[in-house]
Amino acid sequence: MDDAALVLQAVAGDQAAFAAIYDRFAAPLYDFLCSVVHDRDEAADVLHDTFLTAGSRLHQLRDPAKLRPWLYAIARHHGWRRVKHRSRFEPLDEDHDVTAATPDAADLAARGELTDLVQAAAAGLNPRDRIVLDLHLRQGLEGEELGDALGVSASHAYVLMSRLRDQVERSLGALLVARQGRKDCPELAAVLAGWDGAFSAVWRKRVARHADGCSICGETRKRAVGALALLAAAPAAALPLELRDRVLADVQLVSYHGTPWRGGRDGFPPPSPRPERRPRRALAALLALLALLVAGLAALDDDDTEAVSAAAPSATFGTPTTSASSTSAPSAPASASIPDPVVGPISSATVSPSPTTQPTETPTTVTTTPVDTTPAPSPTSIATTAPPDTTPPDLTAPRVDPGQVRAGSSCTNTDPRQTTVTVIATDESGLRSVVLIRGAPEAGQTPMVAGVNGRWTVTIGPFAGASLTRNNPSATVSLTVRATDAAGNTAESRSSLIIRCDFS
Repeated sequence: MDDAALVLQAVAGDQAAFAAIYDRFAAPLYDFLCSVVHDRDEAADVLHDTFLTAGSRLHQLRDPAKLRPWLYAIARHHGWRRVKHRSRFEPLDEDHDVTAATPDAADLAARGELTDLVQAAAAGLNPRDRIVLDLHLRQGLEGEELGDALGVSASHAYVLMSRLRDQVERSLGALLVARQGRKDCPELAAVLAGWDGAFSAVWRKRVARHADGCSICGETRKRAVGALALLAAAPAAALPLELRDRVLADVQLVSYHGTPWRGGRDGFPPPSPRPERRPRRALAALLALLALLVAGLAALDDDDTEAVSAAAPSATFGTPTTSASSTSAPSAPASASIPDPVVGPISSATVSPSPTTQPTETPTTVTTTPVDTTPAPSPTSIATTAPPDTTPPDLTAPRVDPGQVRAGSSCTNTDPRQTTVTVIATDESGLRSVVLIRGAPEAGQTPMVAGVNGRWTVTIGPFAGASLTRNNPSATVSLTVRATDAAGNTAESRSSLIIRCDFS
């Protein structure tokens, strides 16, 4: 049966179809997650979460034929969140330098030196680039399938893979030359004098620069071309057999009623963001900018103060002080030179006597420095703020075990009186609460208790069963789990519980 047919049957509630989906994809997904999280136990937990998410969101997949890249996209989404939560990696530069986690010479000879170098080079990548490399080389995704699994277009996926391949092969070639070329090239031995075996960016560049102009080392480096394909030949991680029963027991094929993935398309999760690089340099640049701004504002305040103190006397000296009454005799000719503290000496103003007119004087032009009264911006006003968190929590459908309980005190049936409800709820910003809301006829709500790996549980019952009668001995109680994150975003998923009483 093809993937699309399995999806349609599983969406209709066929547990056997979902089990067939697990059997078809669990092993390669587990191998992929081992490469992402670098821990087999954690890979098993993430695979469990992947299939629980798939079971609750399967109806959101618009094209059932895309089941394979869709499952890889969910695994990539959960694996990336797990790695980000652990914070166990330091993002590498764009040139993807191979780290010092390379095997020694004895191991290289014993296990196949080139294969080990390739694996070491891949292990030195940041998780996002490791995902791209593994999806293409080990899992065989390419073109549109690779783009769907990464959450990008097919052309974008091709660019990512092509650039990654070129950059890693260059780093791998330099590492191969450093490991194997010293015995054949005395000049390389001189370049690597003092090398401690840790292949940092500085050593990589030195060796690569030497190999560019050395025919001997250039031949050695050619062995790295296409060597990344050796990753596909590495043995796959063995899938834990007991995981199948746990996944199929926990998964519930019910519709997910929470908000679809924000930033995804056609039911796929959003792409993984690029890790931020050099946060310390960015912070230092911001602090330097703030310091310059504060210094500039202080200098501007000082200039304004000086301008105000200088402009105040100009208003007095620049105003003509000669006055004459219309009936008084004209004064004797006089000339006055009034110094202006702002613009320097002013030309003489001559007053000429006239028997019939008032004395006239030449107007004096005074230039003053304008005072900026606009309040200076606060340095804190330019501080950047993170965009608001509008992504709801990830929430699986509730697992109700058992799905039918006895209600009332006069029942003859021997069903259990309590049931346990379990969900997986996670969110990057943290969860504020997870509550179970019961519908009629046993309405109420109960907070759920957090466990490990995002698992939340609550045990409910016994139930009064007041609405049950001999004519209606059973009822269905709707169960809604509501998860709220620290930012107030909510997600809900639903299931149901049957309460029953067989009257004597």
